[in-house]
Amino acid sequence: MADHDDLHGHESADNEYLPAPDAAYERTDASVGAIAKFMAWLAGLTVLTAIGMGVMFATMADNRIETAEPRYPLADTDAGALPEPAGPRLQTDPALDMERFRRLEDARLESYRWLDEDAGTVRIPIEEAMRMVVEQGLPVAESSEETGLLPSDSSAGRMDERRRQ
Repeated sequence: MADHDDLHGHESADNEYLPAPDAAYERTDASVGAIAKFMAWLAGLTVLTAIGMGVMFATMADNRIETAEPRYPLADTDAGALPEPAGPRLQTDPALDMERFRRLEDARLESYRWLDEDAGTVRIPIEEAMRMVVEQGLPVAESSEETGLLPSDSSAGRMDERRRQ
């Protein structure tokens, strides 16, 4: 059987990881100049690709603006040619719609108006209505002549029954 030192060319286990005296790197495997040229070519190609994509994107975006239809034709402010839809409409500005609604409601609560002139029904401002209720009081329902009739527990108020004593 062969000795360990003869197989690996080392005299002892301590110097096993030291490089062999005749070891050197292969000078023909890697050329620094060729790697540098490749990296420069790759960087140049990357820059040209980015510039080309930017030009293409700008060209396509300009063409899209000229030929594309409006994104939401029902919400377009210049949609005079389109007929108004019959059903619910798109809400293009919710904050403005809410402000208009509140102004309309405030105008109704703070104005006088005839509701039915023949019957003498009018709408009055809410502050005036509350003042009148405080002065005159609320109307009271007329009570029935029989005092012993009360709704039963299970009737939910639908039928008057004589209360058991």
